[in-house]
Amino acid sequence: MHLSRQSESMRQACVQSVAVVLSALLHPLVFVGIASLAVLSTIEGQVALGLRDVLVFWLSLCPGLAYLIAMKRARRALAYSAVFLPLLLGGIGVTGLIYAAVGAPPRALGVIGTTFCVTLGATWINRRWNMSFHASLSMSCAVLVEPFVPLLSVLLAVLSVLVGLARLPIRQHTPAQVSAGWIYGLSVTGSLLGLVLRYVN
Repeated sequence: MHLSRQSESMRQACVQSVAVVLSALLHPLVFVGIASLAVLSTIEGQVALGLRDVLVFWLSLCPGLAYLIAMKRARRALAYSAVFLPLLLGGIGVTGLIYAAVGAPPRALGVIGTTFCVTLGATWINRRWNMSFHASLSMSCAVLVEPFVPLLSVLLAVLSVLVGLARLPIRQHTPAQVSAGWIYGLSVTGSLLGLVLRYVN
């Protein structure tokens, strides 16, 4: 009896360790980086130009991300409307201006705008209910990539399922919160991207 309890607790500890590693390795920022590079490189027709577009996007978002990280580390409340939202909106505005200045295709800004809107919506939902950010953004990236690099989309979808499931043993989310994240990422990204692909050339 004692041995069976001990082996069960060792198994749970092992599952939790694997879940923690998966959650760290498959962080939403990793998904967004991979997806944006793949999509923007395809739109631009060159990896170098896609990399330039990704760097512009990430650098423009740095003030907002730095504020978010600082508040989480200090365990302080996020001033969402007063600070965080203006920083993110300013960042996307700067991205648009730079894209226009360097002659990036309008569709590149449409894709970045889609990513931005999905992330903003997930952040807003998380202020009210603890929907899985890992599940929502990872699935969003899988959908975002699908029209441009279908094989990568399948890989990202599989990894999204893995990272969503990894949130359960470490009790970061309930099954409902993870499922809601997948559904949100799939439906909202699919809808917005459909509009971009239809109306933005």
